[in-house]
Amino acid sequence: MLNMREDELEFEGQESADTDFIIDPTDETMRSINYGLYTQLNALKNFYFRIQNGYRMTAVTWLIAAFIGMGFLFSQDGKNMPLHPMVILFFILLATMSGITLLWFLDIFIYQTYFYSVVLEEAKLEKKDEWLPNLSLNIGLLQLGPKTIVLQSYFYIGCHFILLFIMCLMTISLVKFELLYSILIVLGFICLGWLIAYIMLKIECPPKSASFRASYQALLGKAMPKRKL
Repeated sequence: MLNMREDELEFEGQESADTDFIIDPTDETMRSINYGLYTQLNALKNFYFRIQNGYRMTAVTWLIAAFIGMGFLFSQDGKNMPLHPMVILFFILLATMSGITLLWFLDIFIYQTYFYSVVLEEAKLEKKDEWLPNLSLNIGLLQLGPKTIVLQSYFYIGCHFILLFIMCLMTISLVKFELLYSILIVLGFICLGWLIAYIMLKIECPPKSASFRASYQALLGKAMPKRKL
């Protein structure tokens, strides 16, 4: 009896809280095998989706950490720093922008590619077996739509704009808020923000059809309209 309880405790300790990978037992029928494949693909899609959400939560954490650092610099304790607070603030903002750009690269270039690859395989099963839900086929239709698509880079662009706005105010304060210099600085940061947004959106949504959207176009047999950023 004691050994049985120890085995139960050991088994419970090895159990995972993630139940997305648990599927119903399959048999030799093709319907059952396709259902098992579809369930595993869906679990893998959710896995990549959670990783991408984790990157965005990390970006928000870094943004909040930058605000905390700025608050410390302009507090009473920050006045005892060996360097000027504005110099330290500039490096904090620059480091935060670099880190958020790195997270954007991992999110869009790596895990979004994995995510859409799994979605494409799910869509093939959904088109083959009509009894499966059309979740991935609907995702494909949204990707082919000219107006319904929401690019994920907008989140990271928003984070960059917040940091650029703070850098703009910091630079204006260095020139003592003189009107001509302030206008030039504001225009310069607006151009810089527009350039960053343009590059990020063009990379995520290139002018030519990306391989994922082209594959969906072939799968659905639907002409893909041109999209403007």
